[in-house]
Amino acid sequence: MGGSVKDVESKEELDNVVRQGAPVILHFWASWCEASKHMDQVFSHLSTDFPQAVFFRVEAEEQPVISEAYSVSAVPYFVFFKAKRSKTMGETKHVRSLPMITISLRLSPGTMI
Repeated sequence: MGGSVKDVESKEELDNVVRQGAPVILHFWASWCEASKHMDQVFSHLSTDFPQAVFFRVEAEEQPVISEAYSVSAVPYFVFFKAKRSKTMGETKHVRSLPMITISLRLSPGTMI
């Protein structure tokens, strides 16, 4: 299912994918944000390295229902789902923060960091 980054079209689409139980990583972004553009490149590489996960981008301003559901207050912002449970990483502008994604993806299902 993974190996690429897909833009989320609706909260229903996101909820359906999360219910399936695969690891899901959300990257909330905005077109005007330079840090979001940089994180997009890293996010794309991670999707290739971890094809078992679903990588979604959410344009924070165009998807207010989803952004509000996860209390997004700034971009870039990350939320992880593993075994249908969410873990918010929050706002990050630093690539060095992203190893948390790889650690989370390597842990056994049901284990949260």
